[in-house]
Amino acid sequence: MSSSKSAAATNLLPPMPPANADLATTWAFLEEGVHHIMTGLHTSISYYDYNSLYTVAYNYCTSSRIPNTTGGARRRTGANLLGSELYDKLIRYIIVHLKHLRDRSDDLQDEALLQYYAAEWDRYMTGANYLNRVFAFLNSHWVKRERDEGRKGVYPVYTLALVQWKVHFFLYIQSKHAKLTSAILRSIECERNGETIGQDLVKKVVDSFVSLGLDEDNVNKRSITDRSLEHSL
Repeated sequence: MSSSKSAAATNLLPPMPPANADLATTWAFLEEGVHHIMTGLHTSISYYDYNSLYTVAYNYCTSSRIPNTTGGARRRTGANLLGSELYDKLIRYIIVHLKHLRDRSDDLQDEALLQYYAAEWDRYMTGANYLNRVFAFLNSHWVKRERDEGRKGVYPVYTLALVQWKVHFFLYIQSKHAKLTSAILRSIECERNGETIGQDLVKKVVDSFVSLGLDEDNVNKRSITDRSLEHSL
């Protein structure tokens, strides 16, 4: 019985497409795996599925196929060009995924918002770590070349996930009367008034600000939050 459960766990993804699969076929396979990684609540991705995802991404990036482009590719290789297509597909997926997350946050306030944010942050960062490994070849070849050539808006996949979270989730919430920061400060105020608050919860949300580089973008607000936390935690 346990062996059948184990077998089922390795069949989350369909069979791998051929090594010379086109973009549509390749991304259809990868997107299913990416979606499971980013949304799976109770099941972790198996080594078999992880290896399949890595292999399919690698096969596409190293394909000799040159996309149709006007003006030619000059001296760029197929791997350099094809990497951009997977990268763009991944960005589009992440943006749509974050839109679903932020839509569910619209009616949340105070502690409920902090709990939701912290839980989704944990899940998202775990997923981002997996994606960074799945697209390791893309990182070490196409992304590295783009950055070496001065395109600093291109990031390794893990950093890309952080940037997208900041732009499409965090800043969206903050744009509504600084909901997240206000929820943190209200929780701290409640603690000062003798109410019990989830101190670990508040700290986890504030720690996410550091990961997102928000201490650099808004030093004053970060300092205020830190001073409040120092007195309450």
